[in-house]
Amino acid sequence: MSDSTTVAINHLPDEILLEILKLAIHSIHRLHPTHRLSAFSSVSHHWHSLCVNSPELWTDIRIIDNQLSGVDLENWTRRWLERSHPRLVDIYLDIPLEYIRDLRRVDPVFSMLPNYLARIRSLSICQNTICRSKLSKLIVSLPTATHLEHLDLRLADYWKSQYCDVRSISMDEVVHAGVVLPNLRSQKIAHINIVFPLERLTSIELHFLVPNEDSFRQMARMCPTLECLTLQSLDPLENPLPIGTPPIHMPYLRFLSVGFRSSGSSWRNSPEVEILSILSAPNLHHLRVSGHPRRPSLRDVLPPLASFPSLHTLRLQQFDLWLDTLFDHTYFGEPSSVRHLQLVQTSLLNSLNPPSGPPSGPIPFPLLDTLTLYSTRFHNTVMRLRELVAHSQPHTSSSSFYSIKRIYVSKFSMRELRDSFKKHILNVKGKSNSKNNSNSNSNSNNRERERGLEGTTEDGYVTLEEWLGDGVELCELDVENEKDEDEDDA
Repeated sequence: MSDSTTVAINHLPDEILLEILKLAIHSIHRLHPTHRLSAFSSVSHHWHSLCVNSPELWTDIRIIDNQLSGVDLENWTRRWLERSHPRLVDIYLDIPLEYIRDLRRVDPVFSMLPNYLARIRSLSICQNTICRSKLSKLIVSLPTATHLEHLDLRLADYWKSQYCDVRSISMDEVVHAGVVLPNLRSQKIAHINIVFPLERLTSIELHFLVPNEDSFRQMARMCPTLECLTLQSLDPLENPLPIGTPPIHMPYLRFLSVGFRSSGSSWRNSPEVEILSILSAPNLHHLRVSGHPRRPSLRDVLPPLASFPSLHTLRLQQFDLWLDTLFDHTYFGEPSSVRHLQLVQTSLLNSLNPPSGPPSGPIPFPLLDTLTLYSTRFHNTVMRLRELVAHSQPHTSSSSFYSIKRIYVSKFSMRELRDSFKKHILNVKGKSNSKNNSNSNSNSNNRERERGLEGTTEDGYVTLEEWLGDGVELCELDVENEKDEDEDDA
């Protein structure tokens, strides 16, 4: 920082300078607050005094092993808690307990936490950070955390999680029932029993859960404004529900993410239904479903997409799709409102043959605007998805017309596209540009003849240009942003 810049900033009122420092410290989570505070404190004596004596700069307490290597965690944590007084604090603890030395480092931190619970606004303890005995003591003290808004507790014995199956928790097993924290709005629980009754929450995330109809209905009733629900490693119901079971209403739910247990579970293909099959969520906007090789079929665990009239984004992740799975009309029976379809780490099985002509009949996504293809092994997947885009061709009937405008693919998938079709991918870019710059039908027809848009290749397969159709833009997916989104939702 130049001397002139420092002089100019130092003339700002402390209130404005403090707001600038708060924004710089709290806005970028990839850089630890300690490093930013040290850098700002070294600018001048005035900045040092402002940093040390401003409690609002010390409220983001991130105790992360790989960013605090060699630091005395007990003294470091106490200093941050004292300097943040009397402000509410957000505590994020991530010290993997792989060795006994890690346990010795983190034990003093857990010993002091109960003394500060009344000031904790957000408490996140990552997986493998705390042993069960320490967690039990912490849970007993949590009712004093009257300002707690967000609770994230994830427990798993390190060696057991690496080499053994993890037992699921029944939804009606509550560790600390009878106490409702007045400000708690978000609860994430993994590998442990539900800590507090699910009441008045707007966001719930549960891992390794055996659902229970009565408890699920009670959750919906006691959280009438629930907006986000995440169920990871979900087990099937022990006693599936009969057809005709009344729906469970979640009128404010906008985001639903479901991942199914891959081992130790027996998913049924039967007329009986699972817990989410009776979900009524008229305002659901985003649906994310994660599969696995032994996953249940979508039609066995979720209502038809048409029952979600506000559904905007559908994300299918880690699915191996047979030819008739994605477009199974027993599930996609009616057209849905989906505009963005995302297929992530999803592929077709190798037994499929590429399509040789345009599809016919009704389509499940008539309003689709974008496709996202982020995966490996896309040689057959891209060909299969031609059925979606082919409906944007002028020769299709208006009742099955698509309006796809953009397709996002990973760099690997882009390379696979080049191998899967006879025409080079650059033709698509030229096609998009020529369409935007075209002033006459004759010029457009000439350009199409130059690109050889004859409909099929010499061996009878569909060309890339026909697959895409006019006005469809092909874009390379920003994989870094995609990973960030997964981390934020985890």
